Amino acid sequence: LFNAYFGSTMAQYAAEPTTKSLSCSSASDCESQLTTAYNDGWRAFYFTSDLHLSGNQTLGSEVQPVTIVTPMAMNINGSWNIYGLLFANSTNLNALGTGAANIYGAEVACNNVNVNGNGTLTYDPKVLINVARNNARLVRVPGSWRDR
Repeated sequence: LFNAYFGSTMAQYAAEPTTKSLSCSSASDCESQLTTAYNDGWRAFYFTSDLHLSGNQTLGSEVQPVTIVTPMAMNINGSWNIYGLLFANSTNLNALGTGAANIYGAEVACNNVNVNGNGTLTYDPKVLINVARNNARLVRVPGSWRDR
């Protein structure tokens, strides 16, 4: 599933020089690391752990969206506004029923997506075009070859 959306494996994505790999143990730790890396100019993130976010933040914009990938679970509580492409094994948005986590772009999950609270998931093609433009790693050409 990941390969269909990204044109690479998760290991290749994580190893890209434009991807910031992070590992966190709590919502405050994840939020702190993600916010610091974003403020340092990173836009592509790979979490080796579950991603837990809480609080009230805006991450990305229509012009500068983020890509967040984790092979684990993604749990977002509070009032987050995230512009970009999110990929996880499973996703809980506002799992506690508090806040309004809003995702603009797309969210892909291999397993479950649970949405509680007042959050929204809004497909935004402009955000996804800018995800591809800003994070162009591999370009798939129909009928071409690929090194393995």
